Amino acid sequence: MVLLPLPPNPFAYLGTAAGKVAADERAPGSRGLVLHVLSMHTSPLSDPGEGDAGGMNVYVRQLSRAMVGEGAAVHVVTRSDTGEAWEARDEGVTVAGLPVGPPDAAKEDLPALVPDFARAVAQHLAARELTPDVVHSHYWLSGMVALALPGRTATWAHTMHTLGATKNAELAGTDGR
Repeated sequence: MVLLPLPPNPFAYLGTAAGKVAADERAPGSRGLVLHVLSMHTSPLSDPGEGDAGGMNVYVRQLSRAMVGEGAAVHVVTRSDTGEAWEARDEGVTVAGLPVGPPDAAKEDLPALVPDFARAVAQHLAARELTPDVVHSHYWLSGMVALALPGRTATWAHTMHTLGATKNAELAGTDGR
């Protein structure tokens, strides 16, 4: 088990964001649901086969697009692979890359970056005065980020995607018992 240090006061980064969503941030026909998607270790804009990109990227991208289709404002936050902050739109989904740690950091080195990424996500959202109704984290690293986010008033959904014991058992050709 890896225990990650949390910032001394993770709630301090919330600022005074009051759940405001600018009209241009809402999807056409939005009913007002604001969904923040956390995908720390890989961007949904990356194509499968690029670096660590695979099926999870496709899943996060397609689910985010589907939620926009249902009228939600969807904001995906990932780690920047360029070393610079960036923001892009993908079929109504806002995707932001935050520069935390080396852009080429190995997945094994990412747990140490969780507290810094959580702070960067909180600051990014507070600067835009966005407060989610739902936070949906993908993969265990993003789950740790969600736990460290300030306020924690939003509904939190988490998708593991893979469980080490199950994945290792499948690779070994056993049933995992």
